[in-house]
Amino acid sequence: MTVRRSTLPAARPRTAPSAHRAVRAPRGFTLIELLVVVAVIALLIGILLPALGRGREVARQTVCQSNLGQMAKAAATYAIDWKDLIWPQFDWTPLPYNIGAGTQTGRALLYQYVDNVDEIAQCPTNKRRNLSGRTGQNAFGGETGVNFDYTMFGRIQGLKVGATIFVARTTAPQTWSPGAKPPVTLPQTALLPFADIPLYVEESPQFNNSAIGDGLWGNSDQVAQTHFKTGNVSFVGGSAGVFKVPQGPDIARNESEDFDTNDLYAASSSQWVRIEPTDVGNGTNWRQRPYGWINSPRP
Repeated sequence: MTVRRSTLPAARPRTAPSAHRAVRAPRGFTLIELLVVVAVIALLIGILLPALGRGREVARQTVCQSNLGQMAKAAATYAIDWKDLIWPQFDWTPLPYNIGAGTQTGRALLYQYVDNVDEIAQCPTNKRRNLSGRTGQNAFGGETGVNFDYTMFGRIQGLKVGATIFVARTTAPQTWSPGAKPPVTLPQTALLPFADIPLYVEESPQFNNSAIGDGLWGNSDQVAQTHFKTGNVSFVGGSAGVFKVPQGPDIARNESEDFDTNDLYAASSSQWVRIEPTDVGNGTNWRQRPYGWINSPRP
């Protein structure tokens, strides 16, 4: 019998790995790869930071509206206690005023209906700063520059809550020169009505909250552009929201496009009457717009 030899190749003997075999080092970043990573991170930060900043400002705007809403609700609560009438324009704050009977101090009626009044009257973005920053003592003993970021639409004083009164603004303030008062009466076609009657406004420190700290929104006073180039307003009914009105490109100048308090009109019938009187002095023009005038607006 013949035995065939295997044609398979003989197995090679295993050899132990050399103790001196070189180990390949891990590959690192090249300079170009590192720069690409840095650029991507910078791009992500550039995208996220504005979004985070906008989110913070939206939160501050919400707090601002809440403050204004609380102030309007306080005025409405006072009205419940006092024959359904909104409080006098000079008495909502503790500020001095003179209307012909010597200097008097407002009764600070807001104190009676809210706590921490100085904080409620402060926008969390502007923080009661005037044009020079935080300079000057306010009515509450702090150094914030101005007493209030919010001021009262004074001619609404004495409004009987529930009265059928309408308030509107001019649709084209640029029709008149900067700071000029529109006609005493206007047709309804030239006006845009509000859903409710404005009561407290986030006032621009340029016009005139820094210069005239009377706590009132009147004459050439303008709306702040604190939150995304808009301000806030609260209404007699207690609601509050964004107050976006026509404004010129330069917030530091009085321009013909600017909306101010002179551009507001009221009506209880078919005649729309400018709410701000011709007399611009708060010490005297209360005679033209006395307490309760708003319930029957007339020239």
